[in-house]
Amino acid sequence: MLNNLELRGTTKVVGREVPEIGGGFGQGKRSMLAKDIAKFHGKELRFVNQNINRNRERFRDEVDIIDLKENNFVVTLSNSGILTQNSINASSNIYLLSERGYAKLIKIFNDDLSWEMYDKLLDEYFEMKNGLKADDDISIALQLNKQIGLALQEMAASKAEIAEVKEDVRRLSDKVEFEIRDEDVIASDLAHHLDLRTVSGIAHNQLIGSIAKKLGFKIGYNRRYRDENIKIVEQDGNWYQVYYTPIGADKIVNWFNNHKEAIYYEDRYRRDGKYGNAGDLKEKGYIVRGTKYKVFEARVK
Repeated sequence: MLNNLELRGTTKVVGREVPEIGGGFGQGKRSMLAKDIAKFHGKELRFVNQNINRNRERFRDEVDIIDLKENNFVVTLSNSGILTQNSINASSNIYLLSERGYAKLIKIFNDDLSWEMYDKLLDEYFEMKNGLKADDDISIALQLNKQIGLALQEMAASKAEIAEVKEDVRRLSDKVEFEIRDEDVIASDLAHHLDLRTVSGIAHNQLIGSIAKKLGFKIGYNRRYRDENIKIVEQDGNWYQVYYTPIGADKIVNWFNNHKEAIYYEDRYRRDGKYGNAGDLKEKGYIVRGTKYKVFEARVK
């Protein structure tokens, strides 16, 4: 697929002009340079490349990622003013990521701002195909079903191509069956609502998950699942996201508000020391299912 790389011009995404590069990961699949991803997320390119290189075994070549450093396509990028010759010479790697590769990178970043930007880029760039957005998934699925029928009638069609079309139909059908509505929320949304933060100040997703398990929610399934409380949806074929329905979210919020005083704990220093004096607060948080979850600022009054 490397020989099929092509620069199709530029497009405006989240207020920023980026090069539209196609062909590297298959027909109709978009990609983005690591340097543009770094700009969208307010991170240094060096930081992004380091995270990729430290987890390089997780990124599949020509499926998740392509290193353009030794590829002639960099000449096209240089001639178009997208990369300078100095930046090419100074770089050990010039990474191009597919939608799958970008999703894996976001899991490595794992902070709220990165997930928010991921949603925006997914909506405004990666899920735009031939002028259609994700809202047209149902019609796309119908078209793909028709394509399957035609493919099966053609003896020359390869089994691999048919399997790929079937996988696209299955993925799009899942989106329809497990439709995520505006009122469905993820763990970080509930953590923000309850003002539950880790000691580093980010949303306390683990505490929300522990409460969900305490209530008997089946959030541990590594497969598609839904009931009145949750929906587990496959993301890009390699991980699963748990969404809480309004019923499930209300149960978590009500349980926490009714039990927060009972599950609250404080640990204090027993003697004077480097970090505090005897009696000073050492840490505070909540105990759920026998596990202590330290919080940035306890909200028990």
